[in-house]
Amino acid sequence: MKKRFSTISWILYFVFLVSCSQTNIGNVTYAWIDAPVNNVTLKAPQLVQIEGHASSLAIIERIDISINEEPLISLTDFSSDSKLVKFQTNWEPTEPGEYAIHIIAYASNGTSSIPDTAIIHIGGIGASVEPIVEATTQTPTVTLEITPTFTSTATVTATPTVTATPTLTITPTRTNTPIPKPVIEFWAEPAQVTAGGCTSLRWKTVNVKKVIFGNLEQPLIGSDDECPCVSKTYTLTVIHTSGQEEIRNTTVEVSGICDSAPPPAPSLVVPANGLSIGCKASQTLAWLPIDDPSGIAEYQVHVQKSGDNADWTTLPESTFTGIQDKTMALPVECGYYYRWQVRAIDGKGNVGAWSDWFYFAILLT
Repeated sequence: MKKRFSTISWILYFVFLVSCSQTNIGNVTYAWIDAPVNNVTLKAPQLVQIEGHASSLAIIERIDISINEEPLISLTDFSSDSKLVKFQTNWEPTEPGEYAIHIIAYASNGTSSIPDTAIIHIGGIGASVEPIVEATTQTPTVTLEITPTFTSTATVTATPTVTATPTLTITPTRTNTPIPKPVIEFWAEPAQVTAGGCTSLRWKTVNVKKVIFGNLEQPLIGSDDECPCVSKTYTLTVIHTSGQEEIRNTTVEVSGICDSAPPPAPSLVVPANGLSIGCKASQTLAWLPIDDPSGIAEYQVHVQKSGDNADWTTLPESTFTGIQDKTMALPVECGYYYRWQVRAIDGKGNVGAWSDWFYFAILLT
């Protein structure tokens, strides 16, 4: 049967270690199972209560409990001064059989405990704990003493002596404690994006000591959002409880290109800058087209009018937007001065700069 210290014994042991050798055990974390005891056989069905303790010179942050190397629960709800904690949870087995209960404690200084294990047997109705008994067969010794007396009455004395000493021997079953199998998952969601689009890198780990992503220590279960412009492979580094390092990679495939640069200002061509034009009701404005990696979504034209070529007023319809071609027809009035400028907006929504002003006059005749 697995021997357990009482809570008070562990507290005295922990204090003794601290007082004797603070330097040598400063990074040591302990965890142990109080119930159920190792190699116990229980009736089925029934709810199994799992209890135990954990201690460390640092703060106990988490206790992982697994059944047959499958994660059951991670306990984190401890007091603020959690250097010695008691934990408890319930588990209901689904069928008879042998089960291994494993626990590992993790402390705030990065240490983890050596896994502790309790093996239990879940039997059918009527199952109970049966110790192994070695019975020693003893042969009683009988001594018969006869003492004749030569008197008128013969006396016969018989004194039987029976000696039987039964011996009860309980032999514990020794079980090697397996180290819980680590679980590591690392993936991108989604794994394919367009250039500049975002994806969520996700990871989930169990029964490991540490996770590192982006050169920083991360939670054992976490995520990180990335918006790559080109296809890229991301790396997750996992430190096992044994100290061994394992690398996991996931690749995000990117289509298209990232374009964050605005398009250049267009060059104006018609009418020529400073040109005087005879009286007319409409004037064509034209400019050279713009090349951009993301294409041009639209051109915008800003127009102002003046009666004296000095005091300028923006036309009520200006700014003209949504122009797909490199020209537009502008309604004009005779006897006024006009000035205009153009800018482009690319397919990624980047807004370019306005061009320089071009001037022209519509004469009265």
